[in-house]
Amino acid sequence: MLFYQTTVGDLMYRKLLIVIALALAFASFASAGDVNFRIGANGSVEIQGLRFLDMDNYLRSDFFREQGMRCGAKSPLPGVAESSIAKSVADCTATVTSIQAEYWPLSVTYVMPLWFHVIYRSDGAGYVSDERINAQIQVLNEDYGAMTGTMGADGYNTRIQFELAGITRTQNDAWFDDDDQDAYKPALNQDPSRFINVYSTSASGYLGYAYFPQDSAGQWWDGIVLLHAAVGGRYNGFSFYDQGRTLVHEMGHYLGLYHTFEGYSTCINSYTGGDLIVDTPAEGEDHYGCTQTYTCSSPDPIHNYMDYTDDICMYQFSAEQANRTVCSLVNYRSATYRVVADEPGDEPGDGPSGGEGGEGTPALGAILTHLLQSE
Repeated sequence: MLFYQTTVGDLMYRKLLIVIALALAFASFASAGDVNFRIGANGSVEIQGLRFLDMDNYLRSDFFREQGMRCGAKSPLPGVAESSIAKSVADCTATVTSIQAEYWPLSVTYVMPLWFHVIYRSDGAGYVSDERINAQIQVLNEDYGAMTGTMGADGYNTRIQFELAGITRTQNDAWFDDDDQDAYKPALNQDPSRFINVYSTSASGYLGYAYFPQDSAGQWWDGIVLLHAAVGGRYNGFSFYDQGRTLVHEMGHYLGLYHTFEGYSTCINSYTGGDLIVDTPAEGEDHYGCTQTYTCSSPDPIHNYMDYTDDICMYQFSAEQANRTVCSLVNYRSATYRVVADEPGDEPGDGPSGGEGGEGTPALGAILTHLLQSE
């Protein structure tokens, strides 16, 4: 047997490499806020020197599609977080999925508390009402629970549900422009190891972006940023994205899911390539609209929440995606949920708040609304 002695110099060098790798990983995520996106007082949109009459024209533009502004999430750097988090994560790393029966719970639901942070401008742009936020949480529960009688019924029940823990509201023009995450997130977040933190801003021109658990779980920047106009329930009036499914998509990233077209033209369909899921067919490019295509010889998964199609076109997670979300939850976000046993007579797709056609999601306690003024 050979024994190797590690010198102080070796340890310092390795620590330096880890610090550099983590810095690069964070930089790849933080770049979402550097696209120079502005919403005018008259509703016009400016981004990277281009000007659009209004938000609808921007969403319909070639720029929006070609620049991938549907979602600003970036994949984590392989191997960085796994080495820095003392948990068993081998089943759902940044590069591998291992489907395990334990991540398909049969008689329990994982309930995750969520804080919603509304950041709005001094002219009122970006203000989001309690009604829209509550409707958004209902959409999350319908789609993640595949609730019978709802627009999410044809999906797969992930056994994950969400509770609104509280709302904060902050008037700050610079924060609304999403220019200063390292200021607004530490100021507003509620313990990211225990709560999902969702921030509504201009989202730097993206519909939303999120941070993956493999390299961000519990960190101050962890959470989800949404374009304020994309927040809401069914038929909320926001162009093609009017079913509340921007947050459904971004929550998928928060729970470790990749885009169905990950890897693009490689057409890889394995547990170690593409989206790391086999029961989502390989897909060669991102898709907008709702036209069935065959970029990798088989039907593209245009109805999957992790594609880029119109909200009305999305209505499902796959069984293996559900498996990976629970794996990510219990291994990376183990303090961010409580387990609720199903009651006798519960049907698949019935969530902890009452199942199909429920009255919404109860909060952990009375909803606390902070009116923060910070110009």
